[in-house]
Amino acid sequence: MVSKNTPINCSQITESLDPGETEQDLQLVERMIEGDERALEELIRRHSAQVVRVCRRICFDEAEVHSIVSDVFWEIWSRANAFDSTRGSVRTFLLLIARSKSIDNRRATASRQRVRAKLAEFSPTSLSQLGRDHPSAESIRLEFTLQVQTALKCLPSTQREAIELAFFKGYSHDEVARQLNTPLGTIKSRIRTGLRQLKRSLPDDCSS
Repeated sequence: MVSKNTPINCSQITESLDPGETEQDLQLVERMIEGDERALEELIRRHSAQVVRVCRRICFDEAEVHSIVSDVFWEIWSRANAFDSTRGSVRTFLLLIARSKSIDNRRATASRQRVRAKLAEFSPTSLSQLGRDHPSAESIRLEFTLQVQTALKCLPSTQREAIELAFFKGYSHDEVARQLNTPLGTIKSRIRTGLRQLKRSLPDDCSS
């Protein structure tokens, strides 16, 4: 049975067939709507090579590429009845999903790295002294995370929005400015001011 966790072996991918064979793709989608798993297997055989290439151009972690490729084909399998052939071919639909998911993945990875780096500046001295593998480290880390979340809620909404977009959603300062329709200089100022206020709001042990 097909599930979201069904693996796709990227090492045994064949090149797609002629991308102009759109009618066959549409027939496969129609069969998938009826629950035909062999139709999905054929679609994977036809288009997985291009999907993988798109993912690899954006994501550089092979494990993440495998995961994204599986997500792409799971999405068309689970939403086959929503596919609209008037808006493009099946191949185009797959590649657009692949690109979108790959960008989201890369952005999320960058966001996690930014958050870890920024939180490291505020992390409790007791945590660094204990070491990450100490039995008490996880409870200290959880308490610290809750303190940061509480401090964020106390910031003015303009500062909080800018910080959340920049550090938790992985947006660049330019992207934050466009998203909030605010001058770039203002966004940078809000982030700097918000981070200073965030640090002051944390207990002394967390900001030392």
